[in-house]
Amino acid sequence: MLFLEFFDDTVRWRDKGVDEVEGLPVLGVLGSPSRRDPVVTRYRPRSQQAEAVRQLRARIALTRSPHSLRVVLITSPRAKDGKSTTAANLGVASALGGRRTLLIDADMRNPSLNELFDIPNVLGLADLLTADREDRDRLLDKAIRETSTPNLFVLTAGLTLRDSASLLGSASTGDLFVTLRNRFDYVVVDTPPLLVVPDAAILAPLVEGVVFILRVGRVTRRMVRKMKELLLAAGNVSILGVALTGAPSRVEGKSSTYYRYRSAPATEEFPGLGGRIYKALKFLHRLPVGYTWKLKDGTILVPIAQVARRLGVRTSTAVKWCQAGRLKGARKLFRWWVSEQELHDFVKRELGEEAAAGESAAAGAFSPEDAAALEAADGKAPAEGAAFHRTG
Repeated sequence: MLFLEFFDDTVRWRDKGVDEVEGLPVLGVLGSPSRRDPVVTRYRPRSQQAEAVRQLRARIALTRSPHSLRVVLITSPRAKDGKSTTAANLGVASALGGRRTLLIDADMRNPSLNELFDIPNVLGLADLLTADREDRDRLLDKAIRETSTPNLFVLTAGLTLRDSASLLGSASTGDLFVTLRNRFDYVVVDTPPLLVVPDAAILAPLVEGVVFILRVGRVTRRMVRKMKELLLAAGNVSILGVALTGAPSRVEGKSSTYYRYRSAPATEEFPGLGGRIYKALKFLHRLPVGYTWKLKDGTILVPIAQVARRLGVRTSTAVKWCQAGRLKGARKLFRWWVSEQELHDFVKRELGEEAAAGESAAAGAFSPEDAAALEAADGKAPAEGAAFHRTG
């Protein structure tokens, strides 16, 4: 056993704790994020987990003077280390502390901050970087979304077909970061894993400090050394320290583990094997994403999977919005459908724009003929005049 431990360079957490990893100070110790309430500083502000995040924020602030540390970049060696959840919790903790805070989702390859704060990813960082200076100034206020947490704002990743590394390396990125730094007291930038893609290394020289998120038991010290080498090669980069996730802690002399919540069931309707069978049956009734449904009056209905893709969110998130009435739709054939007009107006509502005259009243409100066509197709062949069309 001692022989194996001698050659094991995995970052681990012992009862006595860890003060540094490869010369970098440990700024905080967090746990595995909960699937149900990942942003604990928002939903459980008095919990032990939220207090650990506030301690992390305080230690980050102590590394520099408050005026010289206003933009912090969060990254990790690879995926599933908890960096996005940590960035979100840091943003909420800073905002609740009275600072006007902006969260930037710079992970254009796998954006997640919009999911954590329940907003669509239709206009964001990618759109601002591809726009010219005049259009960027016009779109900036629309792209920055206010959240339900006071003083907290989110700039989502946006949708782009361009390579994110070349987009982030453009001159407009530096100009945008200067603008955002002047508008907010504190900016937290969530980036992709550093050892997977170069995006974080490209952005690191534009910020005042970088924090590594290391998952205990998964990350090795060799990975940490490689991360340091990549950032030092990028230029003038300041690495503030590391935060450990998935580690137990000792509080008041008793050992406990952060984020000890139950996992969500397999489906909302049925847990366990029944939920998996039900989920499989629902899958059999799904249409390919590229299909829409054209009704007799010309209304085009879009399946929920395609709606989710256009809004840049998970299908489960789009379904939740339909169930809550935020996105107007109808549920037939084991899936939700949303009209093209409602999808168009939903984006306008989310961006604070007014729909064209007469559009809002009709958006998402199915006519009696539409409802009859849907009812006739509930487990049967589509009614006459209601046909499926491939859109892409």
